[in-house]
Amino acid sequence: MRAAGVANVVGFDLSPAMLTRAGATLAYTELHQGSLLEPLPFAPGRFAAAVSVGVFTCGHVGPAAFAVLAGSVAAGGHVTLSFRSDAIDSLGYAVEMDRLERAGTWQLVERTEPAPLIVEQGKAVDMIVMTWRVL
Repeated sequence: MRAAGVANVVGFDLSPAMLTRAGATLAYTELHQGSLLEPLPFAPGRFAAAVSVGVFTCGHVGPAAFAVLAGSVAAGGHVTLSFRSDAIDSLGYAVEMDRLERAGTWQLVERTEPAPLIVEQGKAVDMIVMTWRVL
């Protein structure tokens, strides 16, 4: 990210062990431990973008966290999230995505085609990445 001109990269994770691993990469200017199910320790609109990979998969974090993430990003910024394709409808993610769009919180700007993620119990599971512009 720094090579692309991003000066400040803030890491946030529930797991202290994951934060230790993240710190070892030297990619982050700040690391914070916490939950997306609670208010974030950041001022609203602090970030130009929020990226979450591997969080919205099997119900680790519910769709209420979308508004929390969007609230941490300044208007005009972006929220990019990865999903297991089999979780978008079954875990209520699609309903909340649409609700936030109708409420004027964000607007979908990109949705990838499904791509292979893992093979689970002999069955291929795909992932989808979606990006919204915060309004």
